[in-house]
Amino acid sequence: MRATTSTSPTLALAGRLCSSVTSAFGSWLRTVDRLWLGLFVAADLVFIALHIAHKLWYPTWLFLAITHDGGYGEMFQYLKQFWIALMLASAAMRWRDRLLWCWSAAFGYLLLDNALSLHERAGAWLANQGQVAEQFDVPARALGELVFFALIGIIGCVAFAVAVAGDTKRFTLPNRVLLLLFAVLVFFGVGVDLLHSFAQARGWPGCGVIEDGGEMLAMSAITAYAPALARR
Repeated sequence: MRATTSTSPTLALAGRLCSSVTSAFGSWLRTVDRLWLGLFVAADLVFIALHIAHKLWYPTWLFLAITHDGGYGEMFQYLKQFWIALMLASAAMRWRDRLLWCWSAAFGYLLLDNALSLHERAGAWLANQGQVAEQFDVPARALGELVFFALIGIIGCVAFAVAVAGDTKRFTLPNRVLLLLFAVLVFFGVGVDLLHSFAQARGWPGCGVIEDGGEMLAMSAITAYAPALARR
């Protein structure tokens, strides 16, 4: 009896979470512009193929690498982030939704971060401020980037909390869809990025294409969804 009582709240929470994720994914599937999604994904796959060709046959052609700052794939990501920020700002004005303004600002920040290498620079600076990384046997720069991401995440959570301001009805279905897609983007951009840092330190290949390829596909899913919000 005790085991049933203790696990029931956990199972109920897991059920609500699964239901929310399923609802958000279904809404994205119904709303997303499938033509643009297909075009974006096709372009992503071309850039991933060019990256593999760079690794196998053209190692000096860095502009083909999706992991190279300033390469063709990276520039395509900048365009998608710009379009997302612009379309979400348009949707925020039409819907008068403060959370959509937050999402627009978040993707505007991502554009600046990637274009100016903010988290890499912050990670390198934080890595030189102590010997914490050596104590945990992790790359110092990876730990510095993780600390920087944590600080940015806290700022973002505070901004979203202020935007909701106690009224949970403002957390509409489009915002839940964006949260789901953003979580996938963060998984590749932060989680797999840290794994990539560990892999580089140990000479393991392949994580770079998983990280940046996953980011490209997740960003395409958001890019094809944002115009639908602006038009509704």
